[in-house]
Order: sequence, then structure tokens, then C-alpha cells
Amino acid sequence: MVLYQAFKVLELAGKNNLISKETLKRLRLIKNYAISIIAFTVIGVIIIFLNESDDRTGGVFMGMLVIITSILIAISVSNFERNLKNRLNENCNIDSAE
Repeated sequence: MVLYQAFKVLELAGKNNLISKETLKRLRLIKNYAISIIAFTVIGVIIIFLNESDDRTGGVFMGMLVIITSILIAISVSNFERNLKNRLNENCNIDSAE
């Protein structure tokens, strides 16, 4: 689903419609999906830690890679979403002033 939403954002960018409420909605979805992935992966890593096994390091390492990647995606999308929201507000203020 994240990849689908990302391609929809790229499609909107290709149509020169990047500064729109539709893009803002899709970015919010991507951020929420990234946060969900983080939560599920943290639960998985906790389960791996609690399990009695000699081979925990591989699973924990892979989990940490997923968590770090998802955090970076969530932060990037959040910054882009905030900038887009400010830009939309500026456009609305310019339109109402005219």
C-alpha cells in the first residue's frame, strides 16, 4: 500500500498537481503506514528477544533495519507534508487577498 500511495504522489507530480489536498492526503497515509510498520516490527523484535533461541541476532538486526528505514521514511514524509501544508496555506491566503 505504501508503494501504491508513493506512485500516486509521483503521478500527481507528473501532472504538475503536486501542491494539492490529494497529495497531502496521500502523504498522510504514507506516514501512517510507516508508523504502523514501526509498531509491528517493534512487537516482532520483542517476541524474538523473549524467545529462547541461540540465533536471535539475525532477526533483531533485520528488525532494526526495517525500523530505522521506516523512521527515516516517516520523518521525510512528515517534513514534506508540513512544507506542502504551509505552501497550500500560502496559496489560499494569496487567492483570498486578490
